[in-house]
Amino acid sequence: MKRFVFLVICIAVGASLSGCASSREAFFNDMWNGSGESGPTQGAGGVDIARPGDVWDGGGWPTLESKPASLDTDRDGMPDDWEKEHQLDPNNPEDRNADQDGDGYTNLEEHLNSLAAVTQ
Repeated sequence: MKRFVFLVICIAVGASLSGCASSREAFFNDMWNGSGESGPTQGAGGVDIARPGDVWDGGGWPTLESKPASLDTDRDGMPDDWEKEHQLDPNNPEDRNADQDGDGYTNLEEHLNSLAAVTQ
């Protein structure tokens, strides 16, 4: 069943089932066993994440820590605190598409970019 799910995922992300059966089988076996050209990739705890069997059978992915979502009254993707800090209206979902500072990025893009900003 795991190999079937893996095959479905491969197809969903663009792997092709066209071509001769032997090359198709070799491709999916290489992907499953991590023996393809890309080689292994080490994940947390030394788990070889290039081989899905290791991830599923070898302890899996690490547990990710998360926090509760910030309040977003108008459900526009920008937390109320961030909107207030940037002189936006936390009750107006349409302000997500505006460009408050005129730099070509929407307010929502500004917020999303701030999440990935490098701080020093």
